[in-house]
Amino acid sequence: MNCTYCGTTLHPLFSAATVRCDRCGAVHHADGSVISPRMLPITTGLKMSPWMFAHTRPIEPGIYECKFRDVEPVLTLYWNGQQFMQVVIDKPVRCATLISWRGQWAT
Repeated sequence: MNCTYCGTTLHPLFSAATVRCDRCGAVHHADGSVISPRMLPITTGLKMSPWMFAHTRPIEPGIYECKFRDVEPVLTLYWNGQQFMQVVIDKPVRCATLISWRGQWAT
C-alpha cells in the first residue's frame, strides 16, 4: 500500500488499524483509506494542522512553522522540497534538533 499524498510505500503492522506515513505524516486506515486531510504550506484563513513528528517532512514547498529543542520561539521556515531554509537569507537550517513542524489543513 502507498501513501495517498507522497507515494511512499507504507508498511502497516498486521494488527494495526492505522498507519502513519514516515515521509509526510499522513494517517491512513490499514485498508488504505485516508484519515487525516492533506497538509499545505501556511497561508491565511486555514486551520492549523497538528504538530508533525520530526522525522516526517512536508510534501509541498512553502512556509511552515518549526519547533526546535534549542530555540525558544517557533520559527517560520521555507521548505524547498528537500530542506528547511531561512526565509530572509536563503540559508539551509540544520534540523538535528528539530522537534516538530506544522502547516495548515486543506479545505
